[in-house]
Amino acid sequence: MSTTPIARRTCAAAILAGGRATRLHGVDKGGLVIGGRTIRDRQLDALSGLVDDVFLVGGPAADPGSDDRAGIPHVPDLLAGRGPLGGIQTALHRAGDAACTLIVACDLPFVARPFLAFLLARALEADAADVVVPRSGDRLHPLCATYNRRVREVVDRRVASGALAVQALFDEVRVDVIEPEVVATFDPEGVMFWNVNTPDEYERACARAAMA
Repeated sequence: MSTTPIARRTCAAAILAGGRATRLHGVDKGGLVIGGRTIRDRQLDALSGLVDDVFLVGGPAADPGSDDRAGIPHVPDLLAGRGPLGGIQTALHRAGDAACTLIVACDLPFVARPFLAFLLARALEADAADVVVPRSGDRLHPLCATYNRRVREVVDRRVASGALAVQALFDEVRVDVIEPEVVATFDPEGVMFWNVNTPDEYERACARAAMA
């Protein structure tokens, strides 16, 4: 499945650079090399052509010159230390009038282009929900999801009040959950939501990439 030209023009995509990565000794997780490419390059390849506006939010990736590719805007967090919800807030403001913003965490090396296209198409359906979020097992993945611009006001209010739990946001907005059986059609090996937060997880991702 691919997105329509409308999706390219009306949606944005933000890679959230994340926090201090203390369990990985403070490295820029998006710059970790897996299968001969950085995680960030892998994600940019997956996003290429799906939307016209792709940018990086917060963290080390906000430093000029820290990214592998030229021309990708780096946006510092509007408010430091607000965690993933603060990153989502920054992304929604940076995206401006975009109908929806696709959020991708910087430490997901195996995000699949067809699935990202599916999320965008689902977000643009008539009467689409405010958030389109996948589930695997009993876990939602709010950092591989789309957020309609309608949620920006709610996010602003929650950040201002210090209510920073991303999934608690879902109690206040309309949510479309992509159930595991649908996710599995795009991710039969169950690797798409593997993240890289520890040395062991990094080794596991490298071993998986070497098998591809």
